[in-house]
Amino acid sequence: IEKYSTALGLSLFEGLGKVSEVTSISVGMANRVIEFFELMTKYRESSQKISAAELASSLTQETGMIDHLKNEYDQYESGSRLENVYELFNSLDLFTTEREKENKDSSLSAFLEDVALVSDIDFMDDEKNAITLMTLHSAKGLEFPVVFVTGLEMGLFPLQRNTAEPEELEEERRLLYVGMTRAEENLYLTYARSRRRYNNVTANVPSLFLDEIPAQYIISKTVTKVKGGQSKNRKQARRKKIMEYFRQEDESQDQGPQYQIGSMVYHETFGKGKVLSVEGRGDKLKVSVNFEGNISKKLIAQYANLTPLEVSD
Repeated sequence: IEKYSTALGLSLFEGLGKVSEVTSISVGMANRVIEFFELMTKYRESSQKISAAELASSLTQETGMIDHLKNEYDQYESGSRLENVYELFNSLDLFTTEREKENKDSSLSAFLEDVALVSDIDFMDDEKNAITLMTLHSAKGLEFPVVFVTGLEMGLFPLQRNTAEPEELEEERRLLYVGMTRAEENLYLTYARSRRRYNNVTANVPSLFLDEIPAQYIISKTVTKVKGGQSKNRKQARRKKIMEYFRQEDESQDQGPQYQIGSMVYHETFGKGKVLSVEGRGDKLKVSVNFEGNISKKLIAQYANLTPLEVSD
């Protein structure tokens, strides 16, 4: 299609609309390309007529993207991807609401103009008096006079799915340490008493990591009770209950088949095999198996449908 478009002086998108004239492409593939071209044409035309939030919602429903993400990946992978999508929807919704209040353009193009599409890190100027926004991972190796680490709330930092897993919790603790040690002079650790996530406003409990910081290193800390808020003791009690809930949820997921190193299992596709290693638990349980024909596979237990075999003498 690219060669065809170049030869006729067309844009690649215009070439998509003429894919049926490209003889080297099968009819079946051409029909799928045309279907995609028509979908994009439809939304390009409507993008200036409806808000960015309406466009995203309509496009997502028509393509079935949410169901695809839920069904295509394992629970944790799909959960991570869906979180990103829902956060984008949240940004689109907030942008649309604010723009419509002010009778301003709330289209997709206006939204794209309003957000930074390139990383601040790529163009960071050490001499410029400005704030640099980045993830904790991208902050590794950098230092700044003043650092703000935000979102220190249970379920967000640490993430809910990592709270009940000691190794994952420790990894998040190390990640916070990376962020804290980026500060040369002043470090601010913040959390929100309530936060809008996935179009819902939820009350938050401060991250357990905050309680782990020795008091002598904290210059000031607001723990006074405010209207609609909670005292320090109540927050700690609630955090403890949340931790217990996450652990119970995680333990309830461990009631499935147990695999021992050296035990034999059966898989419908690969046949019989011997378990080489077991790691994780619950939804994260992974089993490495050496199948007949010296075929080694690492499988997610809950999706692998492995059948334990009894070995007779």
